[in-house]
Amino acid sequence: MAEDLPEPFDASDAVAVNNATRDAERIKREDADVIRAIMHTKKGRAFMIRQLDRCYINSPAKFVIGQPEATAHNLGRESYGLELLQEVMAASVDLYMTAIKERAEEEARRNAVRREERKRRDEAERGPRAEDQVAHLNPPQGFPGHQPPMPPKK
Repeated sequence: MAEDLPEPFDASDAVAVNNATRDAERIKREDADVIRAIMHTKKGRAFMIRQLDRCYINSPAKFVIGQPEATAHNLGRESYGLELLQEVMAASVDLYMTAIKERAEEEARRNAVRREERKRRDEAERGPRAEDQVAHLNPPQGFPGHQPPMPPKK
């Protein structure tokens, strides 16, 4: 059982400190590579933005009036979100800015679709317009634009 336990870290051993530093840098590079791989796809960028939104980054909704426990919980999520944002920015600022731009475009598209749907619903509730119910009639004889009927074919 004692063989399963890792060796305690010896900060006075220069080799152990060097190995720990090297391992930490390697892990940081690998994490940045994974974040870049995620951010290289449109779906990956959308996923990362949703994760940051769930962590209340740039959102005042983290403060819950009258519930300090909920506020503290949300601030803890924001703390993790800020660390994640820092890693995303360190991996690639350009891909993060692309993700922000794509989110704004998607939000604008979604709002336009919702406005159009609301307009269609309102029109359906009101019924057809009077202009749409009247067939187009030619002006009567003597008015501009009148065209006499075609003579029958023999």
